[in-house]
This record gives sequence, C-alpha cells and structure tokens, in this order.
Amino acid sequence: MWMAGTELIILYGIGLIGFVAKRSGWLPQQTEQVLALLILNLTLPCLILTSMNLSVGLHILLDFFVLFLLSGYALLTAYLLSLGIKKRTKLEESRGVVYQSLMLFGNQGFIGYAVCYALFQEQGVMYAAIFNLLYLLLIWTYGIYLFAGVKHSFRLREVFFNPGILATMFGLLIMITPVQLPEIVNGVLTYLGMPTIPLAMLMIGSILADLKWQEFTQVCKNLHTWVVVVVRLLIIPLGLIPFTFLSIPSTLTAVALLITAAPSAPTVFLYAQKYGGDVSFAAIGVTLTTIVSIVTIPLMYFLHQFVHQYFVTV
Repeated sequence: MWMAGTELIILYGIGLIGFVAKRSGWLPQQTEQVLALLILNLTLPCLILTSMNLSVGLHILLDFFVLFLLSGYALLTAYLLSLGIKKRTKLEESRGVVYQSLMLFGNQGFIGYAVCYALFQEQGVMYAAIFNLLYLLLIWTYGIYLFAGVKHSFRLREVFFNPGILATMFGLLIMITPVQLPEIVNGVLTYLGMPTIPLAMLMIGSILADLKWQEFTQVCKNLHTWVVVVVRLLIIPLGLIPFTFLSIPSTLTAVALLITAAPSAPTVFLYAQKYGGDVSFAAIGVTLTTIVSIVTIPLMYFLHQFVHQYFVTV
C-alpha cells in the first residue's frame, strides 16, 4: 500500500514540474494543446496497443465483462446524479450544461491512465482501456449534445474512428486471436507509448499554471463549484466501494474506482469554448477538481485497499 502511495507522489511530482516549468516561462503558451494532441493521437494509442499485445484466456474475457458492467454502473450513477442536481438549480443554460458536465465527465484519458499505469503497469492500462470504452462513446455523443443540442451536428466518424477507440478495438482483436504484433513493430510502439504518462502529468501541471488567482478565488466562493468537487471526486467513486466486498479481483475494482475518481475532464472546457458555454466556470471547475484530486485519488485507493485487505477474501 505504501509503495502505491509513493507511485502517486511521483506522479503528481511530475505534474508539479510541469506547473513550475510553465510558470517560469520554460514552456510556451499552447503547450497543453500540443501535448493533448500528441498524447491522444499518438502516444496513448501506442501504449494501449502494446498493453493489449497478448493472448488471453477465458478469465480475462470475464474480467472485461465485469469492467463493462462497472463502467456502465458508474456512468449511469454519474448521469442520474448530475442531471438531478442540475435540475434543482436555477443556473442559466450556459452554466447549467457546464455544471452537469463537470460532474459527469472525468479526466479518464489522462489522469485515469496515468494512475492505473503507475499502480498496475501494462495490466492497468489494458483494464483502463476496456473500462473507458463506454465513457468515450458517451462523451463524444451525449457530451456534445449537452452543449450543442440541435444547433450543431457531429459525425459518427469522430466517435468510432478516433485513435483511442481504434487502438482499443484493434488491441481486443489481437487478444482474442492467435496473431500478435511482430517484435519490431511492438518495440517501436512500446517506445512511442512510454512517454504517455509523464507527458500527461506535465500537461496537467501546465494547465494549472495558467490559473488566474483572482478568478479562481471568486469562483471558489460559489457553492455550485464545491458541489461539483464533492460529487465528482467523492460521491460518484464511493458508489463503487460496495463492489469491493464482492468476489471480484482486486485489480478490477481498483482500476474502476481510480478511473471513476478522476477529476473533471478538460474536454468540458473545450466543449464550452466550441459550442458556447460558461468557459470561466468550466476552466475553474476542471482546475479545482484536479487540485483536490491530489488528495482524494490516494484516499480512494487506500480506502479500497483497506476494505479489500480487512473485509474481503478473494
């Protein structure tokens, strides 16, 4: 357990380096946009492919089915909670859609993968890729619909043919067939995938470095901001703790819990910019949940390990 804590400290230490580098001017403006494109379109798909470049037995396929169920449960819980809370407020539409999205969509593609890799290496990435499939479909469809409604359209190609989903589907094909990647190809992809985790944490640090203190403190006084923090980082992931008491492998429930405990997704900010939403509220919501997650993600992991160690025998 303490080794896991060390891994998480190292992870956020890389984020701190990104923060200092951006604040010091060593990293230019638009750094996070470049890093996001590099990670999403190149390094992360390579990491997913190499993590899934193996032949699996029936038990792994059963693990995948369990991950699908846990993912569906977590997303449904997040959807119902975020929608119900939003309806109880009297926020104007531009802020209301951001409010719901900050609770519903987590940073599963950057921090989620980073934490799972730090704790479980390639197996963690493989499980995270499967767990994230439903999430990716939701954020590329319902996520856009929340902001755009009927005023904008999107192409199905953007949903099913982005590099992350393609890499996961191709990886699944490799796993269920006798065909494996050639050694040279796997070596190239391995080297390309290795920078994913440090680049992701540097990107998070770079995003935080752009924070304007006055704007941050003003939004922090808003009760709705802290509702987002509590729901996104505590209530939604705690909904998965009961599954820890079941006869489910510890790694599966840990991956599901850690990914679900990720802070609000930067994609919410991008959607607000593109389709019309409260950009300031989105930026502060993403930033604040990311800062608080430095405490809550380790807390969730230690809670999971405590329950599994003292109350469950698998």
